[in-house]
Amino acid sequence: MAAGPLSALTIRQVSTRTYSEEELTSISEITSGRECAGRRTYFRTDPTCKAGRYFIVDLDTPARELQAGCSLVMEIIRGSDGQTELLTLPFSSATGSMGKALFLGLTDEAHSAETVLAWRLTIRDAAGATLAEKHSFLWEMPAE
Repeated sequence: MAAGPLSALTIRQVSTRTYSEEELTSISEITSGRECAGRRTYFRTDPTCKAGRYFIVDLDTPARELQAGCSLVMEIIRGSDGQTELLTLPFSSATGSMGKALFLGLTDEAHSAETVLAWRLTIRDAAGATLAEKHSFLWEMPAE
């Protein structure tokens, strides 16, 4: 990652998709035994598991231009209890090209089975300052 400060960062779009293990495994991975991320950058709640629900985050700037110590912070509200859960994934835990597309996978057992009703995604620098933020429509809905 670059050492210099980034003047502006924008999360252009966030979409979601559920992937199976097979959909994220290439032929070269089968033959070599090593994951091949290609042009993607993966963050996973369980680094040993590929299958799960992914939030695909499109940035306007490659992630490799962010300074060291940045993290991806996701707040989610589930259908089961309505409580906000906080996930913090440091950029140092990511695998892949560190390009403009980040794939944040809810891949552990605790996260993969339940529905996410609302979410807020924040990219923070090493000091905890917000560099960029995006949230779902339901995140802003008033409590009733």
